[in-house]
Amino acid sequence: MINWLTESEALHYSEPLQKRFGMADDWLGEHRLLRFGSRRIYMANRHLQLPEFQDDTEIEGIGISLLRVHSQAVPKPTFEGSAYLLQHASKNVLALTTEEAELARSATPFSLADERAESLERGFILMHLHGVSFGCATFKDATVTSYFPKRYSHYNAMPLT
Repeated sequence: MINWLTESEALHYSEPLQKRFGMADDWLGEHRLLRFGSRRIYMANRHLQLPEFQDDTEIEGIGISLLRVHSQAVPKPTFEGSAYLLQHASKNVLALTTEEAELARSATPFSLADERAESLERGFILMHLHGVSFGCATFKDATVTSYFPKRYSHYNAMPLT
C-alpha cells in the first residue's frame, strides 16, 4: 500500500538525513515523502493526487525511490535518492578520483589515505565523480564500501574519463 507520510512520520526520516548530510530544512522543496510497503520511502511532488488502488494492483512505486529503511538510525539512501540528496548535501560527501570511481562502481572497498577521510563521519556517505552521483557508501575506519547497484554493472566496462 502507498501512503503519504504524516508530518511527524516524515520528520522521522528527514531529520536524520538533514543532520547526516548537512542539508537545509527545506531540502524537500516541493516534494513529500510517501511509504511503499514497510521498507521503502519515495519522494513525489506534494501536489500529486494518489489514485485509489485495488488491493490486487501491482505497483512498482510512485516518484523517486529515496530510502531503504532497515534498523539503522539513518535510513540507507537508494542509488536514485543519493543523486537527489547530493544536490543538497554539505557534509559526508566524497569527491571520488577516477581510480576510486572504478572501485566504487564495482563495489570493491577502498581506503582513503588523505585529508578527505578527516571530513567524513562513520556511516553512510554520498559519492560523486565530477558532480555525477555514484550513490552511497559506508565509511568506517578510513575504508569506503560502495553500494553501487548490480543492476548498473554493465556500466563497469565504460570509461570514466
